[in-house]
Amino acid sequence: MLSVLRKHAYSWTIRVMLGAIVLVFIFWGIGTGFFAQVRPVASVNGEKILPNQVAQGISEARRQIQGTYGPEAADQILKQVNLGEIVLSQLINQSLILQEAQHLKLRVSDAALEQVIAEKPVFQRDGAFDRALYEDVLRFNNLTPAQFEESLRVELTADLLKAMVTRAVYVSEAEARRQFELRHQRVALNYIELPYTDFVAQIHPTQKQLGDYYKQHAEDFREPERVKIRYIYYDPQRLAQDYHPTSSEIEKYYQANLKREFTHPEAVRVRHIFLSASDDPVARAETQARAYALVEKLKRGADFAAMARQYSTDSATRMNGGELGFVERGHLVQAFEDAVFKLKPGEISGVIETPSGFDIAQVEEIRPAHSDPLDAVRDKVIEALRLKYGNQLAQRYRQEDLRSALNGRSLSEIAKQRGLELEEPDFFAVGERVSGIGTDVNFEREVFKLAKGKVALVRDNNGTPYLVEVVDKKASYIPQFKEIEQRVRDALIRSMAEEAARRRAKELLGQIKTPAMMEAVATSAGLKVKSTGEFDRSGRQVPGIGVFPELNEAIATQAEVPGVIQRVLEHDGDSYIFALTERKPPSEEQWMASKEEFISQLRQAYQEAAWSAFVNGLKRRAHIEVDTASLAGLSGGV
Repeated sequence: MLSVLRKHAYSWTIRVMLGAIVLVFIFWGIGTGFFAQVRPVASVNGEKILPNQVAQGISEARRQIQGTYGPEAADQILKQVNLGEIVLSQLINQSLILQEAQHLKLRVSDAALEQVIAEKPVFQRDGAFDRALYEDVLRFNNLTPAQFEESLRVELTADLLKAMVTRAVYVSEAEARRQFELRHQRVALNYIELPYTDFVAQIHPTQKQLGDYYKQHAEDFREPERVKIRYIYYDPQRLAQDYHPTSSEIEKYYQANLKREFTHPEAVRVRHIFLSASDDPVARAETQARAYALVEKLKRGADFAAMARQYSTDSATRMNGGELGFVERGHLVQAFEDAVFKLKPGEISGVIETPSGFDIAQVEEIRPAHSDPLDAVRDKVIEALRLKYGNQLAQRYRQEDLRSALNGRSLSEIAKQRGLELEEPDFFAVGERVSGIGTDVNFEREVFKLAKGKVALVRDNNGTPYLVEVVDKKASYIPQFKEIEQRVRDALIRSMAEEAARRRAKELLGQIKTPAMMEAVATSAGLKVKSTGEFDRSGRQVPGIGVFPELNEAIATQAEVPGVIQRVLEHDGDSYIFALTERKPPSEEQWMASKEEFISQLRQAYQEAAWSAFVNGLKRRAHIEVDTASLAGLSGGV
């Protein structure tokens, strides 16, 4: 397949976003020819890492951060990190991983590589691999097939090595239980809250303070680059609204897709109670005994759904009474499948043993294998044909209209001819909502690459193309003080109010030696002591406050219970004093309900830790040289 793919011509009009494919854009062993004259940023056991590799990584990382967090938050994040160092560290790790894989003679076969490529959705059209699309995608991303295939082979080879390292990681049930109890402690807190807003009224900054604050925090007020566009969306439904397929076309589509779309195998609607079990023989036997006891209760008339809610350890279905819905053969564990397809409606299975535990099933309904008659699905067939026709028109029109636009025809004339709307959203920045499209990072990123006056086909995250014209662009700038004086005033007042709240909280904390003293201290300060009530600290939410990671960490390290946390904690500008009044382990029922999923998650975390330790070991044994001057030059442009 790889050689055949290269025979297809590139289509210069395709616009597939870089984010549509997860790639490793690092090419190993570059050190000859033209690049041999380039001074490397680093070398790893003699293998060079070149400036263009680091620069590309920095650029892509910055775009990802901006796209994920928005321009303002991204600016704050980028001020706190050195992207150059982070990217170089990743490149060094990748180099070490590949070198070790080569040392162990690990290599991904051509057949495996072909399969991975064919299964990537970005290379598929209508659910099947499309060779021409494969070439087009790579062309748009400035890659040759040989480059992409070698890059993907590197990525897959690294995955092979990682699998070798992590395969042996084992988590015992005892260790998992210990970790579960640490993470799912039930806790309760009393606290005093000092909102910064309570201090705003007493703050009156001078003009000098405002001016000084503006100078010191000018970057905080920077306006991001913005762009104004007009675009046409080629709506297949609208383009095909006057299309009416003939009876012959309807019949042909129905017959061609009868088995794939309109034929349904036998299915059963089933509930189940699942009891997860470990590999330990004693513990497994105990779980099996509990399963048999549940079967006896069910045979005596116990409500299956109620029993599932009480005893099942399948967290995904437990609260729905064990409801799995309709299931077909080939989608379940073999032993479970063999059992349920023998049952009649209302019947209950015995205990079904599977590798991960014990199951009990109840069949509620049987749906025989059948095919939908044409009359029952005629509207669905017509809709499918209309959509197909509309997509064909859209694909043809987009190519024709792009050529017309590049030759000077206006998008308004094109839209009118096609019976479509010409959308003209207001100026927007990366991360902001675009009228008619929403917040679409890939679309925005590609639009910002275009110069003013340029016309191109631009795709969104879902691969939908739009014919886009860039009408105008506004460069990023810092507004003059006079333009944003009120914004500066608001920011300074909040900063000073937060500091005042923090200072007052520290004064009060100094007076509180035990949780019992909180009430008196709060009352004397005109404040109230609030309580969270009991909650599971593994959750993200702290009752009455919200997501508060720093508090969660403080709870974990608090030695005395009850006891006062001996530092002021801040959340959204407000200051808090906390006393931990209760801390107890989760219940046995909670553990049994979550055991299987938690062990799986913990094993994955341990595997990642093992992999990190392995890579760090490679790093310790490697000979690594870094040109800090070259790296500083690259990082300085971030």
